[in-house]
Amino acid sequence: MYYLGEGVKRDHQKAIRWYGKAAEQGHSGAQFSLGSMYYLGRYAPRRETCTAAIWMTRAPDVEQDYEKAHKWFGMAGGRGHAQAQYVLGFCHKHGQGVEQNHQEVVRWYRMAAEGGDAQTQYLLGQMYANGEDVEQDVQEAVKWYRMAAKGGDARATKILSDMYETDGALRRRGFEENSRDAVMQCHRAAEQGDARAQTKLGRMYLYGEGVSQNYVDALAWYILAAVQGNEMAWDFRDKLLDTMPARAIAEALALSRQLDAEINRN
Repeated sequence: MYYLGEGVKRDHQKAIRWYGKAAEQGHSGAQFSLGSMYYLGRYAPRRETCTAAIWMTRAPDVEQDYEKAHKWFGMAGGRGHAQAQYVLGFCHKHGQGVEQNHQEVVRWYRMAAEGGDAQTQYLLGQMYANGEDVEQDVQEAVKWYRMAAKGGDARATKILSDMYETDGALRRRGFEENSRDAVMQCHRAAEQGDARAQTKLGRMYLYGEGVSQNYVDALAWYILAAVQGNEMAWDFRDKLLDTMPARAIAEALALSRQLDAEINRN
């Protein structure tokens, strides 16, 4: 109430006192909110540089204090608060309130990821893919990317789709190609509006790569990608329009409109 000014005059200092009472009683949400207020203080970073929950708790009249922030994040993270665990990993990575510690980065990120936080699952995938703070392990990277994609992270979905596109590289690292998983990841990216994934999916249906060959589905996906300016999709769309019967083209057009409506709803 005091933080948002709901029914009372907005007062961040009173908000801190009330958050503190709840936090001392073990309320992880209050602990995270206190940590967030001290983490940002009077500073207002760009929206994209921090999580939504932290950005929403910026307090212009509170002094930034990384040590206090880390204390409260630590209490919340210890009680299983995934966003607090993510921020703790971030703090250890950048030395905010604590010394930089790569092992702690991985430990906190892994806790958040195992708790189902898709953003941290994606970050772990990035770390293992690039050998950042951990030994490079593409198999481990794919595991976390898959979990993040299932949790709705569009970045992980796109990366998986691209990785399966270069499946030879995956096999050289000891992977067995799983075409059904490749199609699934490509579908997810395409359904999120990614033109490259839509073009790949069109090709899969055109040539029967991991799916049953279906010219109607192929044309529908090529149409969607072409609308977004993908030149390869333009070429294949035009070739199919020149060779497919009118009835099949009509079905593909209807399907593309249906798919477009579903993508825009999401």
